[in-house]
Amino acid sequence: MKPVQQTLFGAPHGNCFAACLASIFETTIEEVPRFRSEDPAGDDRWWPDIIRWCRARGMTIVLYPNESFTEWPIVPIGYYVASGPAARGLQHSCVYRSGKLCWDPHPDATGLNSIEDLMLFIPLYQGSL
Repeated sequence: MKPVQQTLFGAPHGNCFAACLASIFETTIEEVPRFRSEDPAGDDRWWPDIIRWCRARGMTIVLYPNESFTEWPIVPIGYYVASGPAARGLQHSCVYRSGKLCWDPHPDATGLNSIEDLMLFIPLYQGSL
């Protein structure tokens, strides 16, 4: 993991999620596409795009939402993206590792107030079955 700071701030233009991906995949933020739509009504077309982007890097991504847990039933090992509300009142993404905040791409580095979902990265099998 190579920490990368976000360069755009505030909804809907902030790029904290891209900074998290750049950090985990050890690339520049410029090499990470803008996956999330800037349409305030929402647009879920970004999910297939991120799956393709991760797959091209030998990984897949799994979204694990916290829909009704008072405590998370899993603590993933390794690096993953956690998202939820930040103290600034906006949704935010940070890099976690084994249940602990590892990198907050925002300059204030205050992390998340709570975690609403995790995005886990799973290596793809490169051999034949």
